[in-house]
Amino acid sequence: MGAHQVHKVLTTPYGRKFLRLKARELLHWPEFRGEEFLDIQQELAVRILEQAHYFDPARGAVATFIGQVAYTAAALMCRERNCIKRGRRLRHQSLDAPLPSDDDPPISLRDLLTEDDGGRVAGIATAPPDRREALMDFYDVIASLSPEQRGVAALLMYGGCETSISTALKISRRRVRAAIAVIRERLKDADLDHF
Repeated sequence: MGAHQVHKVLTTPYGRKFLRLKARELLHWPEFRGEEFLDIQQELAVRILEQAHYFDPARGAVATFIGQVAYTAAALMCRERNCIKRGRRLRHQSLDAPLPSDDDPPISLRDLLTEDDGGRVAGIATAPPDRREALMDFYDVIASLSPEQRGVAALLMYGGCETSISTALKISRRRVRAAIAVIRERLKDADLDHF
């Protein structure tokens, strides 16, 4: 009985106007860029009708139920469009499938992938090769410092000042200044003073 009432209200001028306004609102959201107005309107109607059997007249009005379901449906639609793994517009393609080319033997997407591509897929930010080498040298210099100097270096990297480092490590500011001087000297010796 509840499903019938929801369907009845959706086919009234009020229901059609509500769906039009909600679909027009969603068209302005970046998740729906490039989609058709009628497709969004129809998807909203389908999602409302899928939930219609949950309507209970004793708990509220049909219009309120439709509004709440439409609000939730819109949020779920945005979430689905933002989720790359479930993205409906993404076309799956095998990495081993040969690419159209005149090469013999044919090349595949796997042949074209780099280490940076693997980092992007895994969600790991990768640096250019020269930057990677400099970072490795930088971490070697940091590893060669005393524990206290490493603590000072770590707090410096996170924007700490002389006073805050002194307080955090419970050492005097003079020892902090001395540690900073050693760190700068070691970085300069390794030609990493730009760090």
